[in-house]
Amino acid sequence: TSPVYVTVHGAAPRSPADAAYFVEWIDRVITDAGARTDYNNAQEKRSTLDYLKSARAIFLDKERPE
Repeated sequence: TSPVYVTVHGAAPRSPADAAYFVEWIDRVITDAGARTDYNNAQEKRSTLDYLKSARAIFLDKERPE
């Protein structure tokens, strides 16, 4: 499968409600990932949490109406 990208009048469509859902979902994933104790080391845990937080920031930006 391949994503389909749509632009309307030169701007990508936004769905703040969908973005808000994913912010909440990623918050739960971050909480769960932070509570795990089976990382190989502290750096792996930090990298995982940093990656998730960067994804959260993207959805948080999409949550805001233009």
